[in-house]
Formats: sequence, C-alpha cells, structure tokens
Amino acid sequence: MDMVRFSPDAPPVLLIVDDTSANLGVIASHLEDNGFDIVIAQSGEDGIRRAQRTLPDLILLDVMMPGIDGFETCRRLKAMPETADIPVIFMTALSDTSDKVTGFEAGGVDYVTKPIQIAEALVRINTHLGLRAVRRELAQRNAALQDVIETRRKTELALKGANKQLATTIATLEKAQTQLVLSAKLAGLGALVSGIAHELNTPIGTAMLTASTLQEDLHKIQALSPSVANNPTQTDDLVQRLQNVDEGMAILGRSLNRAGELIRKFRLVAVDQMSNQSQNFELDQLVRESVLTFQAQTPQKPRPVEVCVGPSITVNGYPNALEQVLTQLLSNAFNHAFDAKGVGTVRIVGAALDDDWVKLTVSDDGKGIAPDRIGKIFDPFYTTRLGQGGSGFGLYAVYNQINYLMGGRIHVDSTPGQGTRITMKLPRNTAPVGHPV
Repeated sequence: MDMVRFSPDAPPVLLIVDDTSANLGVIASHLEDNGFDIVIAQSGEDGIRRAQRTLPDLILLDVMMPGIDGFETCRRLKAMPETADIPVIFMTALSDTSDKVTGFEAGGVDYVTKPIQIAEALVRINTHLGLRAVRRELAQRNAALQDVIETRRKTELALKGANKQLATTIATLEKAQTQLVLSAKLAGLGALVSGIAHELNTPIGTAMLTASTLQEDLHKIQALSPSVANNPTQTDDLVQRLQNVDEGMAILGRSLNRAGELIRKFRLVAVDQMSNQSQNFELDQLVRESVLTFQAQTPQKPRPVEVCVGPSITVNGYPNALEQVLTQLLSNAFNHAFDAKGVGTVRIVGAALDDDWVKLTVSDDGKGIAPDRIGKIFDPFYTTRLGQGGSGFGLYAVYNQINYLMGGRIHVDSTPGQGTRITMKLPRNTAPVGHPV
C-alpha cells in the first residue's frame, strides 16, 4: 500500500490523546516514522489545552479515559472556534453501534478499533487530512470569491456614482448648450438695439416730415384767411390745405403709434427682472382685466374673447409681466389669425394642474400656422408681416418672459385652417431661473 509521505519542512501535526502510556508510545513512534509531527496528552483536559496551544492538523482521541471521556472531550473541542474544524478520529475498543453513533454525534469524523492497526490508521489519517486540505482550499477560494464579489460590488457602486455624475454633467452641458444657442440667436443686445433703432427711424422720420409739412400749410392758411371769403380760388385752396392737414395728422398719428408699439415691445425684450417684484394675485382676475384692457385699447377689433379660468387659483409671480404676455398673445391672435373681414373667437383657458403648477392656454379658431413656421415663431426678428408693422420680437419677448422671468414653459400647436393653441405652464410660486437674453 502506498502511503502519503509529507515534506519534513512542514509535516502535519497530530495530537494523540490516550491515558495509556504504552499505547501512546507505539502509535507515536509509527506515525513519526511516516513523517508526522506528534504531540501527546494523557487526559481529556490536557488534550484540550494542547489542542488550543498547538492547533494540530488532526486529533487521535481515546474514548475511555479517566475524568472526561473522549466523547465529552470532542464536544468541548468542537464548541471552541479555534479547534472546531480539526478532524477527530476516535480510538476505541467499543464495537457497539450506539457508541459509534455517539462518537459521530459528538463531532468525530472517523474511528479506528483497538488494538490499532497502523496501516489502517494511516489510511484514515491521510484521508481526513486530505479532506481537511480540500476544505481549507475551498474556504480560501470561497474567501477569494467573496473578495471578488465585494470588489465587483464596490466597482458597480463606483460605476453607478460615475454614471450619476456623468448624467449630471450631461444635463449641465445641455443647459449650457441651450444658453449658447439662445445667445447665438441674438449675438448680443447690441444687434437688437440696432435693429430697433432702424425700425424707429422710419416712423419717427415720417412724423417729423409730416409735422414740418403741416406747419407750412398752417402758415399758408393763416396768410389766406383775410381774403379767402372774396376769392373762390383761394377758398378751394384753403379746403385742399385743410384736407392735407387732416391727412397729415392721420399719418402722424399712425406713425407715432407704430413707434410707441415698437418701444413697448422693446421693453418686453429688455425687461429688467430686478425691477419686477413678485406678488400674490388671482389668476382669473388678472386674465379678465388683461382682456378688458386690451379690448379698450383696440376698439376696432370687436371679436369676442372667451375666458374660462378656474376660481381661487392664487399665483405668486409677476402679474405685470403676465399681463404683457397675454396682451401680446391677444394682439397676435387678432392681427394674424383672422382675415380682415372674417369671424372667429379667441379663448383663454386656465386651470391648476396641482399645488405647484398652473396651465394657461390662448387659442383661436383662425387660419393657423404653417408647419414650417411653427419652430420659428419664438425666434428674434422673425415675422410674416415684414413691412406691415411687424417687428419680429413680440413672441420672442413672450418666450423670454415665460421661460426666464417666470420660470415656466411655453409651447405652440397649430393646424392650418383650424386654429392655433399656445400653452403656458407656470409655477404657482415663481422662482426666476435667469435673466432674459
């Protein structure tokens, strides 16, 4: 039979516990010859102490001993963490099955029968030492696997943190990109002021020329007054000049009104939000007052405005800015949505979405907006009424007011031939997100 021979540099340590010196000597001698390092004890108590001190690789334990027997000794060894995994082989002359069962229940892994057959004992010892080595290797591999799992868990946590940080960075970059796009659309307020100044030059210049012409006509009328009654030709001339004065006054009024409208829109674009103080207001009341004010300013537009805003919707925000927004949207609806002699209705509907947001829509059943124009209506200087009084920054001003001063959002839906709906989502408690650009 081939026996396992162990390296002399690290021989397995065997603890032999037996109260019979003769047995100890014989067994110890044979096992030493087979490469084992031997520790002996002659009682259960002494065996426990030596096991704690030397931590042997395997214990050969006699069953019948004075004091505590082998079964109790084994139980105590298995109850202590430092010796619990040391395999115990009982040495016994008992052959009753119940004794063997008691030994296994106490924690033993095997037994050899006295008188000891060294060859058999060596086989059993080598088998259980091999099993213990396998268990140790499995335990080490399991520990290594646990380390890998823990490392992977930490890596996954780190990746989640990195992904979250990356998402935050992407959101920041997207916000910055949005700001850059908005800035690129204007290329600075200098270009805006330059465009407005150019627009103002025409109506103001026309008004000045008309005023000069009216002044000349009035001087001539004054010179004609003494003799006009006796000279029919002069009478006709006077009537003509009075007509000129009347027409000139009309031109002057229209030109100055246009200049005033341009200035009002410029103030919408360049509004300084630091001068606006947020305050509480009732949404229904503000909408109705805005409609009445608009209708009073445009008596030539008798179209009805239907208002349906839920009661008791209190908003903390900028009522003046919201009134300007509604005025601009109503003006756009009346001036763009309907033909000159057509009929139609403008509706303003408002409702609370929840405790934090309200929705306000301005809609009409007019001509609608072509699909290729919807994406441009909030762009600065974009107008479909070039040369007809359109400046191209009324809706751009509305966009700035809603998004940057009020912290809301605005969206437009339109179907050609059916009408247009502009939807605003506004916070009930406004916290400005930035200055208009």
